[in-house]
Amino acid sequence: MYQILVDGITATVNSVTSSALTFTIPGGTTNSMTQYYIEYFGIQYWNASFTVTPKLTVSITGAGNVNVTSLPTGIVCTGTWCRIFDFNTSVTLTASPSIGSDYGIWGGNCAGTASIPCTLTMDANKAVTATFPIQDNARLNNDPTPYGTVLSAYNAATVNGTIIKLRDKAFPEALDADNGTTVTLSGGYAADFGTTHTGVTSITSLIISLGSLTIDNLTIK
Repeated sequence: MYQILVDGITATVNSVTSSALTFTIPGGTTNSMTQYYIEYFGIQYWNASFTVTPKLTVSITGAGNVNVTSLPTGIVCTGTWCRIFDFNTSVTLTASPSIGSDYGIWGGNCAGTASIPCTLTMDANKAVTATFPIQDNARLNNDPTPYGTVLSAYNAATVNGTIIKLRDKAFPEALDADNGTTVTLSGGYAADFGTTHTGVTSITSLIISLGSLTIDNLTIK
């Protein structure tokens, strides 16, 4: 983010505030007319005032979908998720997983489960990672690949005769079957997706626009 160069040699930064840096002059500076400047984000400042505005970046990984928000919102900067804040601002990150995704974990300058918001003090650049898994709500035939939503499983069922196995839960989804395949929606499966499926599965609505759909142990409400 910033550095001090004395005769081209990097000095050790001891402390930083929103408008001042203290530093130790490095060894090896022999010029009696020593000059120094501040390099901040690649720009050199000679005897100039400056304002430190740390940058917060968040990298979201994993198969799940999630929205990460900050309070305060900060100033958007270049990057997938990047914000700039005033020095020493307290920032709280909150994660909101989409349907079919689970809370994961924070990493980097945050730690712990992402179901708990992370609060940071922006006294330097901070980088956070957020990993969110997908829920194992649906599978195709006997393939263990998990799908978080009915729609994502249906979109993946591109082969006629596929059985889409759904967990025994209420899905807050409306399905428009429009990919032209002949498949079966089979509900009521427990977490192991075993041979029996006597539980209760529901979706909010169903439209068959193209193709053929067989319903097995599935409630539409």
